This record gives sequence, C-alpha cells and structure tokens, in this order.
Amino acid sequence: MNIDQTHYVIVCRYKSMIFVPERGYAIMTDRNDTIRDIRKGEVEGVQKVLAFNPVEGWAHDVTEDLAIDIANSLDASEPVRRELYNFIEQHAGPGFVRGLRVADSALAYV
Repeated sequence: MNIDQTHYVIVCRYKSMIFVPERGYAIMTDRNDTIRDIRKGEVEGVQKVLAFNPVEGWAHDVTEDLAIDIANSLDASEPVRRELYNFIEQHAGPGFVRGLRVADSALAYV
C-alpha cells in the first residue's frame, strides 16, 4: 500500500450524525471514483470532501472543486437527483445548477 498519494475522504451527515462512509483503499485514492460515487448517489448526505497526503503533510477541503467538476460533467437534458442538485448548488454556487432539472422523486418509486 502506497500512502504517498492523494486520498479522498467523504464526510456525510445522516440526521444528527456525522460520519465517513467506508470505501475501499483503491477508491479512496482516486479522484474520479470519488466524483463518481457522489454523482451516482453511492454515498448520501455528502457535506464535505477532504483530500490529503499523509507523507507530504497536507490536507485541503476540495468540496467546491469536486462540485464544480460534477456540475460540468452533467448533461442538462438529464434530470438529477435532488440531493445532487442541492450539493452542487451549496458548494459550487447557484450558477452551476442553472438549467439543471431535478428528477421527479415520485416517479422513482413507480
């Protein structure tokens, strides 16, 4: 295991609890997998994403950067989950959700 690389930790909230969901080491060290997990709803209640390298001794809040990357990768013709819409709006700003449609959650249970 090589710890001299960037690791991504997703901090989530469920009701009054804050937690870090368990993810495999290979996924935790891949930015694209982290973006995919958030985009696809593999993790819920995302509050923050932290990137760190323990060997180099740094850590950064990359939530805004990832929210922007996710927003830029979306197809405006496809509706997005309400939670993803809210995540992008909160962390990237309202300009990044302009034109996005929210999926009708009532249809998801039909």
